[in-house]
Order: sequence, then structure tokens, then C-alpha cells
Amino acid sequence: MTEVVDPPGVLSDHSLVRWSILLLHQPPITAVRQVRCWRKLDKEKFRSALLQTSLCDKTCQPESADDLFALYDDVLRTLSDTYAPVLRVTTRRQRIAAWMDSECRQLRRNSRRLEQKYRHTDSKTDRLARVEHERLRCAIRYVVRKNALSGKCS
Repeated sequence: MTEVVDPPGVLSDHSLVRWSILLLHQPPITAVRQVRCWRKLDKEKFRSALLQTSLCDKTCQPESADDLFALYDDVLRTLSDTYAPVLRVTTRRQRIAAWMDSECRQLRRNSRRLEQKYRHTDSKTDRLARVEHERLRCAIRYVVRKNALSGKCS
């Protein structure tokens, strides 16, 4: 840390005080993955295309298990590339805060589970369970962060 007082040697309410602090800012963690969107796969079109391939042709009999596996791999890879192409997805996540312990992680995991359940069922009881859990999670997060800022971390 460096500091400068202008004018030098004089400290009053009219002095200009400047300082710089070295902050260690870590870049976000990114990962590039290759995924296929299997949910959007049209199963009927895939099935009809599969039935048209040499894999389902009864006259095509590979000589060995290796040949059969190579045929299987080639046909399914080609069909997969056609009906569910590979997409590159970049995911970003922030580094975990110092106060994020296993209890907070479990609360977050449970929160996401309840949210998915509510979105799937769209029922009032699932919504109420999610809202109550979020209130509990926010209250705990407030106490934990308050303790972390005041130096009472355990």
C-alpha cells in the first residue's frame, strides 16, 4: 500500500490524500464443454433414420464383433451428429466465498432441488415449501455474512 499527502508533511482537512491498495482479483473460472441437446431430439425421425441404416439391414452381417461395433459406432455417431449436434458451451462460475461452508452448500443444493420440483409439478404446496426454504436460507445467509464481516467466523 502506498500513500501520498499533498502538500507533503501537512495534514489538515484541506489536504489531498491519495493511496493505492493492491487488490488480488481472481478471474472467473470458465470451462468449455461439448454437449448434445438430447431433450430436443425428435425420437420418431431418429428412429425412422435408424431403421434406414445398414445397422438395421438384415442382409448386412459383419464378420466379427469388432466390425459390428465399428458399424454400430459409425451409424449412431452419424445419426447423433445429424439429429443432436454437438454444441460448445462455456460455463462460468465464481470462486466460492470464504463463508461458504458445507451447511451453506447443502442449503443451496436443497433450494435448487425444491425449485426444480416446483417447476416440474407447479403445485401450490411445492411453491410454499420452496418459499419457506428460501426464507430460511436468506436468514441463515444474513447471519453468516454478518458474522463474517464482524470477524466472528468459526
